[in-house]
Amino acid sequence: MSIQSSSGIMKFSGRILLVFFILTSSLYAVEAQNAIYNQWLDHLPYKKSIAVAEAGSRIYSATPYSLVYFDKTDNSLNKQNKVTPSGLSDVGISSIAYCSSLSTLVVAYSNTNIDLVKGADIINIPDIKRKQILGNKTINSILIVDKLAYLACGFGIVVIDIAKHEIKDTYYIGPSGSQINVLSIAFDQDDNKLYAATEKGILSADANANLAYYVNWARENITGPNDYANLIVSFSGKLYANKTVTGKWDSDTMYVKSGDKWSKFLTSDHANRYSIRVSGDRLLICNNYNVTTYKPDGAPDMQYSKYNPQLLINPRDALIDKEGKVWIADNEQGMWSIGSDQVGYSYTYDGPSSPQVAAMDIVGKQMWAVAGGTTTRFANLWRGAECYTFADNSWSNFNWINTPEFTPMRDIMCVVADPTDGSHAFMGSWGNGLLEFEKGELKKIYNPQNSTLQYIDGYGDGYLRIGGVAFDQNNNLWVTNSEVYNILSMRKPTGEWKSFNLSSLGNSPVVAGIIIDHENQKWIQTRDPILFVFNDNNTPDNPADDKMMKLTNSVGNGALSGISVSCMTVDRNGELWLGSDQGVSRIASPGNVFNGGDYDAHPVEIVIDGLIHSLLATELITAITVNGNNEKWIGTEKSGVFLMSADGGKELLHFTEANSPLLSNSIQSIKISSSGEVYFGTSLGIVSYQDYKVESKSTLDSLFIYPNPVRPEYHGPIFISNLVNESNVKITDVSGALVWETLAQGGQVIWDGSNLEHRKVNTGVYLVFVTNADGSQKKTGKILFVR
Repeated sequence: MSIQSSSGIMKFSGRILLVFFILTSSLYAVEAQNAIYNQWLDHLPYKKSIAVAEAGSRIYSATPYSLVYFDKTDNSLNKQNKVTPSGLSDVGISSIAYCSSLSTLVVAYSNTNIDLVKGADIINIPDIKRKQILGNKTINSILIVDKLAYLACGFGIVVIDIAKHEIKDTYYIGPSGSQINVLSIAFDQDDNKLYAATEKGILSADANANLAYYVNWARENITGPNDYANLIVSFSGKLYANKTVTGKWDSDTMYVKSGDKWSKFLTSDHANRYSIRVSGDRLLICNNYNVTTYKPDGAPDMQYSKYNPQLLINPRDALIDKEGKVWIADNEQGMWSIGSDQVGYSYTYDGPSSPQVAAMDIVGKQMWAVAGGTTTRFANLWRGAECYTFADNSWSNFNWINTPEFTPMRDIMCVVADPTDGSHAFMGSWGNGLLEFEKGELKKIYNPQNSTLQYIDGYGDGYLRIGGVAFDQNNNLWVTNSEVYNILSMRKPTGEWKSFNLSSLGNSPVVAGIIIDHENQKWIQTRDPILFVFNDNNTPDNPADDKMMKLTNSVGNGALSGISVSCMTVDRNGELWLGSDQGVSRIASPGNVFNGGDYDAHPVEIVIDGLIHSLLATELITAITVNGNNEKWIGTEKSGVFLMSADGGKELLHFTEANSPLLSNSIQSIKISSSGEVYFGTSLGIVSYQDYKVESKSTLDSLFIYPNPVRPEYHGPIFISNLVNESNVKITDVSGALVWETLAQGGQVIWDGSNLEHRKVNTGVYLVFVTNADGSQKKTGKILFVR
């Protein structure tokens, strides 16, 4: 049946949910605003739920990136992933199942890593992940039998002894003991057999036989020998199985085995099926856009197709809990429940709609991200157009569902936010032109009809590749237009467009990212080991004084390293830092390109064990970002992120997926908010790390001190913010005796609350004196300690 609900009930439910979201978001807002440094936060998609499990008083929902659970004891919604304090050991969840006899949730990952979640304890079993197995290693589903977990894997079956936290056995049950993709496993107690639904039909074996010996697995005669069976369960003395045709819509057929005979179960229903689950005395089948329950005799019972009159169900898994409430893992809307009132209730977190991120940008505390990209040689990835923005602790997502103009678009690969307004942003797509967003709406799409941008010659109308976007000091937007005659265009704040012919540097070259240095020069990446530099002499309307230069890998003409420049940034001293597949280099004086002097890119050097090395010379550098102290966050393709000193000569931090909550060692983008929160866009999603180093202010207008007062239960650092770079910060007691002193590098300093003798200060009022570098600006403040 369809779910019906009164509008009043649904509005009330929505208000409760909204209040929960606001409270949750406010908590994170306080954490970020108060700069609890060294803290990690996740920014993951939560709407794609793939499985549910009942675990005592908890109902778990699994997304590929995180667990979400509703605790009935206190009506709280919680999340658990690699970033949260009681974190999981991996990302890429493929299946979950609960062992009630041992109160343990088994979490399986697509890379065959396994976690056992028992209360606050996480026991990791990485044996299969570490084992060198050729072919498909995915864990497709889990069957719990007593204290054993049977894992249906891409190569066979793995058995885990949950009590002993170890792998008990592995079964290769394909022809002649070969690998075979096992999608689902069932145990039938009546005939004491295990059944495996595989890519080549259904296999069965007596549970008391040597299951590791492939000969003991016999083929069930349903239809053909190569039928793709993806689901199987045992229910009320019968077996129910599903046969599918991969990649084909409405092609599934369900079968039931009674005694020794298989027959079609739903003869006229060929909807795609995603799960078959037994809950209590009901069989639940998740089809396209509905969940149907069946009685023990196979008769249909209930059908759920809507959460409310407007919201359709898109289920991937479902169960009925002990109270008779239906819980659904929805592929688009997260976890939902439907109770006896026939009203749908949502249990999910806010987040981006996708883990994919090709580029990010931040103005203030508003972050924009895009999900397209290209290959390393600038071929299309053909990802559907998608972007998202994070502001005021809330995500807004844009894709073909809510933005129809995105439907034909692919590969949005670059983004820049307006320095004067973080809600105003421009995005470049690799084929469909330039997009302008303002205040949460797609405002305009730029093409040759309304701008100076050009279609690629020879591709026909409609193919327009934008490689990079950047704002200059006068708030002009500069856009690189690949494979056309005028590869550079500019949009003034008034909306007027101009284009620039750089044909002397190359004939319709493939161009990508663009940055603008302190002298307003434009640096343009290309597909080759070449950089273009353009200087309009701050007179973009006068082409007569324009200058341009092509830098190459030749000494004296750029000395660029690697097959191409993969990323660029300008630091606070005006130096140009370059990343390539041969590490990091820098041009100390970019202005020398047109003014004379050395403008070669010199490798950044670091001393390791007394020897001088080029920084990260064996790594492909994917991102370089400068923090408030002029230190460099450096992202790599395979080795995570590094925080290097301002000159690059000292490693300060190195985060990898093994030693931190970083989701992946493959970094796509790094950006830093005004509060010092560092966002890492990885191949598996976005996480952030709270650094205390923030941008300095231009003037000493006010001081922000947190916490203040410092209460007995607080044991963290004290933050003094809104500083001018290189400000002198002194703290004294009320008598004027010096307690602590430091020099600010950036816009914030932290004090651990100790005096010069490294003892914690006593209860009392302490005075803060701040003076800028030349002594022309001063500010004072007070801190109260209560011990």
